[in-house]
Amino acid sequence: MSAKEKTPVKKIAAEDFESKANSSQLAPGDFLSRVSYCQVVSRQPGGMLVVRNKDGFEWSISEGIVEAEFYSADQFDHEHVQKMTKTELVELLLSARDAAFTVAYHKQLKMEDAIESMANAVAEAGGLGSGKRQAKAFLKKTLPDNTQGELRVLQGHMLKPEPLLGRSHVWDFESKGIRLVDHRTVQWLILRGVKYELK
Repeated sequence: MSAKEKTPVKKIAAEDFESKANSSQLAPGDFLSRVSYCQVVSRQPGGMLVVRNKDGFEWSISEGIVEAEFYSADQFDHEHVQKMTKTELVELLLSARDAAFTVAYHKQLKMEDAIESMANAVAEAGGLGSGKRQAKAFLKKTLPDNTQGELRVLQGHMLKPEPLLGRSHVWDFESKGIRLVDHRTVQWLILRGVKYELK
């Protein structure tokens, strides 16, 4: 796309969304508030960005406004990464409120799935002599309880924080759905321009 071309702004009909304020009743001096999570769609000439929010609205916004009023979910000063204990890291995540962030945590391991897969592998390899049932029993006894699932990196915002060692409900920008972030497995967090890592 050349610098002279412009991305068309998506038009959304009024009936496509729920109104949060009656604009015809607003007068000079009235106050408004808005929390909006935006994805950058394109860059425009003259220091402008086209952004799209979760509801599909697109608009142009100046880089100056972005730099003064927005936090990036994943930008941080690479020279000032802070190390924290697990408790400090979780307390910081719980304090995110409306801010966009990136968090890395281990997904919940479905132990039965892991045992089933490993039992098949052991049985196919002829291990433990008498087959899959014995392999499953052996694996249940030998696998540690704290075996972790795969590492997930999620960009989102807090919906419902839970107690310190629980699982918070987080909106995942990429999947456009709710994920449970297990506080016990948080590895690092980028919040308000700073990266925090587990000691």
